[in-house]
Amino acid sequence: KLHQYLRSLVWKTVLTGVEYYMGLLFNGKAFIVEGEYGYVKIPRLNLCLAVHTHPSRHAIPSSIDLESMVELILNRGIGFIIVSSVESLAIYRVKPLGIDEFEYIKSIDLEDPVKALREIVDSRLFKALLFK
Repeated sequence: KLHQYLRSLVWKTVLTGVEYYMGLLFNGKAFIVEGEYGYVKIPRLNLCLAVHTHPSRHAIPSSIDLESMVELILNRGIGFIIVSSVESLAIYRVKPLGIDEFEYIKSIDLEDPVKALREIVDSRLFKALLFK
């Protein structure tokens, strides 16, 4: 149901450029924040899951998206979802991180989002799922 709700908000993002962000806390509570044109900012929180709308047609993460995802994962989070008008991309952790994996994730260069996403998925610590 939460994904359906964010899918309804993505049309506002497409029309206005205003992004929306949903966070799921470790206690099971969730929140949704309306951002600004082209971005949404929230205070640093330890989240289990983060979902946000994207103004582009496809759910390709930006370098800022990947920075947020890595921070979430390094702080015990399990996943990050981008919702666009055509598709959604879920990137989620499939096993606990050891110290070597923790250091590896921190070392990935996030400036090239496509290359960084490939490295993240190729690490076998994460899976990426593209769905409509």
